[in-house]
Amino acid sequence: MWRAHTPRMLFFLFIAFLMLSELWLSNWGSLTTNLEGTAALLGLSVAAERTRLYILIVLDAVGGGGALLATIGFLVNQPRLQTIGIWLTTVGLVLYGGYQVTSALRQLAPPLTGTIALIGVIYIAVGIVAYIVGTRTGRVKS
Repeated sequence: MWRAHTPRMLFFLFIAFLMLSELWLSNWGSLTTNLEGTAALLGLSVAAERTRLYILIVLDAVGGGGALLATIGFLVNQPRLQTIGIWLTTVGLVLYGGYQVTSALRQLAPPLTGTIALIGVIYIAVGIVAYIVGTRTGRVKS
């Protein structure tokens, strides 16, 4: 059955998939398989890249977990769970993006600075969109 909040539920499910995939396949994968290579590519020491990846993993977990909570909240029609999930998603994405921009401008090697900063700006924008999508009323006119 198609309900008024189904598009929002699908949006947050998609965000959860993206964030948790990023956590597992990119950040955790870099941390556990090729940390030295990733650090060299970014122009960081191994210790600095390890710390950077841990921060990104936590922020991925906050954003992805929040998106899962919002999805479940929409699925079972629990407004409080929806609100908590929307806020966690928004905060997680905005902080993730802000950290990416900051680390790009302050830590990373010049060839990657612009790319990583742009990725951070995109995460911030998606966080803002998540807040807007999550908090709109979703009333259907009959």
